[in-house]
Amino acid sequence: MPDGKIVLKKIGRAAVVAALLCSYMALTSFLFGSVCVAEATIGLPCPGCGLTRAWLAALSLDFGRAFSYHPLFLIPPAFVAVYIYKKVKRANARTKWFDAVCVTVLLAFGVTYAVRMFLYFPETEPMVINRDSMLWRFVRLAGRLAAS
Repeated sequence: MPDGKIVLKKIGRAAVVAALLCSYMALTSFLFGSVCVAEATIGLPCPGCGLTRAWLAALSLDFGRAFSYHPLFLIPPAFVAVYIYKKVKRANARTKWFDAVCVTVLLAFGVTYAVRMFLYFPETEPMVINRDSMLWRFVRLAGRLAAS
């Protein structure tokens, strides 16, 4: 297959994945009040909770509010840029520096999540409980069934 067709096939796949993600986000937002998988299912914030709001604030040039929603909001696009650079330079080669970047990003998000849960959960946005989640709805339903 010529290189042009391979690129078009990959772009097509990426477009399908993006469309599915957008559909999922719209559906979960409508049904459960959140686009986050963790928040929509169990009602608890995830390590990435606040990233969407942070980027919306940043696009409005309100960087203070952006950092309050998620202090690491700049990392995902930088990570994507590093990933694309790695793919362009060395298509399939594993590189130690990229593994180190991945571990560092995961650790940064894990530590930040723990600190935010300790300091802000459950009263401060975005680290709040989603009482419209599937789990909370199930608990309420089970309580009503048990009471009747």
